Amino acid sequence: MLISRIVSSVIRSVVFGKTEEPGSGVEFKGGNRFDRSISLALALSILAWLFGLGNCWHDPRAEADPGRRGKVNINSASKNELTKKVPGITAAKAKRIIEGRPYKSINDLVTKRVLTKRELSRVRDYISAQDP
Repeated sequence: MLISRIVSSVIRSVVFGKTEEPGSGVEFKGGNRFDRSISLALALSILAWLFGLGNCWHDPRAEADPGRRGKVNINSASKNELTKKVPGITAAKAKRIIEGRPYKSINDLVTKRVLTKRELSRVRDYISAQDP
């Protein structure tokens, strides 16, 4: 709610040169519509960056293509291999995977409470559970 009020206030002040409350200090005088549009784009970019939306389109799964690299065997992979080749697997999760070995299937990661169902759905295409 607060974010939407801030964004609408910025848009109103940049595009229309008006503020929500008189004397609030944010007022644009003069300038054409193109200048205001550039200012609006800049203001929205800064707001997105401030609220952590700058990298919301980044998909780490796009970097690790399972078809090109092959699947990582969770029964034999090293900690380094798990963290480098499987997106979303941190060093702590890799350690838990190694400690929970052996696995008959990748679903054992959920059964043994190493990963959540959601985490497993994200890494399913990158891992396998072949015999050690």
